[in-house]
Amino acid sequence: MAESIGEKLRLARETRGIALRDISEQTRISMRYLEAIETDDYRRLPGGIFNRSFIRAYAKFIGYDEQEAIDEYAREQESNNEVAVKPYKSLVYTDTGGSRSPLATLLLAVIILGETANPIQYVGGALILASVVLLEGPGWRASRVLAQAARE
Repeated sequence: MAESIGEKLRLARETRGIALRDISEQTRISMRYLEAIETDDYRRLPGGIFNRSFIRAYAKFIGYDEQEAIDEYAREQESNNEVAVKPYKSLVYTDTGGSRSPLATLLLAVIILGETANPIQYVGGALILASVVLLEGPGWRASRVLAQAARE
């Protein structure tokens, strides 16, 4: 008797004579994801709700009880103490990195503007940058202090 949900789905598929490619074409689930389900290699899947949705669609297509498949998958995940969701790492820039002060940023901006602008644009740009740095300076320092306190 098959032990895992992946084995049970594979055996049910083979018993019905359904090719993995047919499932892939009809459900629009990648072959590598279907193979990962059959081999219980859930690390190759996107994680979270996608895993459950793929298993549900696979089970439905081959005529296996969808809810039973999802329940077995959930039990396997609990017994393995594995988290089905991949850890999330933000790719968005935050101000917690780097240590450049607003004054250094202003100085760099003035140097760059000085090389590419005429004197009127240079003075206007410097005034705008100075006001932004002065207005944002206290908030910038406060956010740095809060971020450092959160890390400790």
